[in-house]
Amino acid sequence: AQSTMANCKIGSLDAVKLCSPGGASVTVTAYGAHVVSWRSSRGAERLFLSARAALDGSLAIRGGIPVCWPQFANCGALSKHGFVRTSTWDICEVSNDRAIFKLTASSCPALAAFSPDATLEYVVAVEDGESSGDALNLELRVANGSSSASIEFTGALHTYFAVEDASKAAVEGLKGTIYLDQLTGERSEQESATITFDSETDRIYENSPATARVLQSGEELVHITQSDSFRDTVVWNPHIEKCRSIGDMSDDEYLKMVCVESAVIKEPAVVPPGEKWTGTVHLSAQ
Repeated sequence: AQSTMANCKIGSLDAVKLCSPGGASVTVTAYGAHVVSWRSSRGAERLFLSARAALDGSLAIRGGIPVCWPQFANCGALSKHGFVRTSTWDICEVSNDRAIFKLTASSCPALAAFSPDATLEYVVAVEDGESSGDALNLELRVANGSSSASIEFTGALHTYFAVEDASKAAVEGLKGTIYLDQLTGERSEQESATITFDSETDRIYENSPATARVLQSGEELVHITQSDSFRDTVVWNPHIEKCRSIGDMSDDEYLKMVCVESAVIKEPAVVPPGEKWTGTVHLSAQ
């Protein structure tokens, strides 16, 4: 991988730190093209990163924004959440506030085996808000260079948002959406305006609205806007028992995070020969 573009280290991993003119910052490792930090100009961390996260490339990083591709969770024959989150991407362009990461079959044997004509690009940019605050922009591009074969995939940008106390956090914006409860296998309609976290929560909201909000004690932390190509939204918190069974999370860290993931799961994305799929996520915060 072209680590010459890296300008910092996270653990032993090459990384890029980006800064907006107003002082907000984002840090992304080449390993997994993984956003591990998003800080406001005041230094407030917006993303959860486990104290036990592996930062040496030995396994996927617990927290931040894992890129799950070309398979979400165990929805297929590949390893859980696919292979790109544990592949080292090329850093191919860096400016003060924007970086582009690239994964090709020539640099990634797993991609060559999955789809030799696929190229992935991931654009990460931080910008100042119009009046205050700042935003993180993410764009995942999947290009199919084949002349004959389509690429089919599921995936997600698996964002772990930092919260002070998940028992007082909530997600808003998904009322009226049908969700698949991954704990029971049953589908239900989201009837209340807010999703709260008083027990283990693992839901795929299907054909979800383009916007959602994460709240802490009633105050908005982050506003999420995703493109139509991310048709679904996953909401996850492991709660007490599940958290204890996760080796790279401390027992009480479920209280410090809420995952709201921009995803394509229910109907896999299909990229015809010569075409490109693009999924974007805009995260804004004060």
